[in-house]
Amino acid sequence: MWLTAADPTTILNSSGTQAANGASIATWKDKSGNGADAVQGTNTNRPIYKTNQLNGFGAVTFANNTQYMTGPAGAYMTIVSTSGHARQ
Repeated sequence: MWLTAADPTTILNSSGTQAANGASIATWKDKSGNGADAVQGTNTNRPIYKTNQLNGFGAVTFANNTQYMTGPAGAYMTIVSTSGHARQ
């Protein structure tokens, strides 16, 4: 499984088209060629796609612990995230 927010064509909304900035993500396409897409069928549990977040690349943001995506059985996911919030 290879998921990357750097390729916005792999991040799809519920209509199956490329997600726009601020849109929820229903499918995150696997770039490995193995068809191990990550999906989320419940709208309120979908992460959000944001453009131009890290060195000009997009990011998938998970706002809380109820937002997640699942892959096929046996697939593992590593998600690297950043926060735009300043620490005090």
